[in-house]
Amino acid sequence: MRNRIMFLMVIVLTLALQTSLAKSQRATSAKSTAEKGMTSTSTPESEAPFACSLTAMSAAERAHHKELSQELHAAVKETRELPNGYAFRLSGERRSLAMLSEWVSLERLCCPFFTFQIEAGAETQPIWLRMTGREGVKQFMQSEFGIK
Repeated sequence: MRNRIMFLMVIVLTLALQTSLAKSQRATSAKSTAEKGMTSTSTPESEAPFACSLTAMSAAERAHHKELSQELHAAVKETRELPNGYAFRLSGERRSLAMLSEWVSLERLCCPFFTFQIEAGAETQPIWLRMTGREGVKQFMQSEFGIK
């Protein structure tokens, strides 16, 4: 029972963090657009440059991101090609979900052109991370993540 409560707490905190970050980004974007006196009909994904910005993170965040990236890369059990990205299967362990949530929250800062979907099945079923995006994202992932 305690493990289930901890698992739910991780999910709730992750969702709260992601929601808070999204609201903050929308508010900043809306303020910037209002200050310029312009309206925008394009999506945030189409506005984001197609390049990573490591300056979006502090030095400590970059170091932590690098550690998480190495751990997650080693934890991937399967990779599936999607029409607009890739899906990665990890074990259903609680640690995998916590690491993945932390990694996604940091990766969103430096690579805002990705769309992330985390699917966590019941109990210890596998966890799936889907990373998708606009035209060219698959080639970018192949190059940057070494996907063959």
